[in-house]
Amino acid sequence: MKTSSLGFFACFLVAVLTASAQITFTVNGSTTSAALGYTSGQATTFSFVLNDFAPTLPTGSVSVGNFFEWKDDNTATDPAIWTSVTGTGLSGTWTRPVTDGSTAISYIDAYAAGGQLWLMAGTVFGGDTGLTVGGQSFKTLILGASYSGLDFSPVTGALADPSDYFGNHLGSYGASSTNVAVLENGIGGQVHFNISSIVISSIPEPSTYAALTGAFVLGGTFLMRRRRSATQNPKE
Repeated sequence: MKTSSLGFFACFLVAVLTASAQITFTVNGSTTSAALGYTSGQATTFSFVLNDFAPTLPTGSVSVGNFFEWKDDNTATDPAIWTSVTGTGLSGTWTRPVTDGSTAISYIDAYAAGGQLWLMAGTVFGGDTGLTVGGQSFKTLILGASYSGLDFSPVTGALADPSDYFGNHLGSYGASSTNVAVLENGIGGQVHFNISSIVISSIPEPSTYAALTGAFVLGGTFLMRRRRSATQNPKE
């Protein structure tokens, strides 16, 4: 019985350790203006789910001593930054818009100074994002702030896989300063927000659940066979 239990938990542990996870940025705050269906002072939450980039990393750059930047610049050559963008006041399902590569449509900037983190999702020159806000097309969401306790220094070396990089910065952080948050609908409508906090978390991908299910099934089958064998051969 002891061997059976060990086998089961070994399978479970292997599945957990080898399964992939996606990084999610959840930004909390409130509106400072009334527009696009929002009321002033309304509590808001926006979530960005990072793509799994292995084995191809996104386009980006490193300004040594200053910042890391990952960007979704050209749909023909670059992997998408976000797999999902959701939030208060947004309807629909995020769809990566098409760009000609002249300006980033989505990006992540992590600055060494003051723990600044900038998240942008949308499109500069138009294109369908799959989302609407206030019954109108959604164009751009930019959320940038300095966060207490979030430290991106030192900025050195080559650009890292953002999933691995931000996997080392999981946690909840309060916004301190350099607080800029704007949502645009592409036809002149804007609403501004004040960011209060961000949560960087890791959630299992769908394949992770499949791996865990397989581990349980394999462990359960092994356990049943051991029990059956023990019943048939009680002296073994």
